[in-house]
Amino acid sequence: MPSTIFTRVSSVLAFACALPVAALAGDFPEGCYARAYSEAHLARNPRQSVTQMLVLAEPDPTELLDGQMFLKVQFRGQGIGVENAVPGGWYGQTLYCRVQGGPTPPGWAKGGGIVCFAECDGGAMQIASFTGDKLDLRTGGLFVDEAGGECEGNTLLTAEGQQSVIFRLHPVDLDFCLNG
Repeated sequence: MPSTIFTRVSSVLAFACALPVAALAGDFPEGCYARAYSEAHLARNPRQSVTQMLVLAEPDPTELLDGQMFLKVQFRGQGIGVENAVPGGWYGQTLYCRVQGGPTPPGWAKGGGIVCFAECDGGAMQIASFTGDKLDLRTGGLFVDEAGGECEGNTLLTAEGQQSVIFRLHPVDLDFCLNG
């Protein structure tokens, strides 16, 4: 059964896929991106709590923003951010994205680029870099919810005020985000 965080976007996919890339302000990285961290990587980074991450990025159907991201994260039983997470459980967050050009971004973010904010003061994520074969996301105080939770985020993806963390994801087939 598809995850509810991605099921709600399926009705927008026809619209999202029909838009030319040029219609996305700031080169918004439309598509599905994922990474499953290897045991070797996790052994070298014992403080990392994320074992898998999926991101579905699409244009904002209201055209009021530059885009939106639907994030899914799986944690292991150690590292930063797992105090309130069940190891192996999936957590998610919806983020609303804007190209930064006006106000100064949060202190952890680099100037310019695209910053995506969660509702209910759930933190933010910045697109640190985007090329055809990778998407780097910089997090800052981002909370994620258990499946079915709404604005109850009590699991912190990265600690606010600490050095921000960059997650490198790679493009995958759209079905992976919709059914993963």
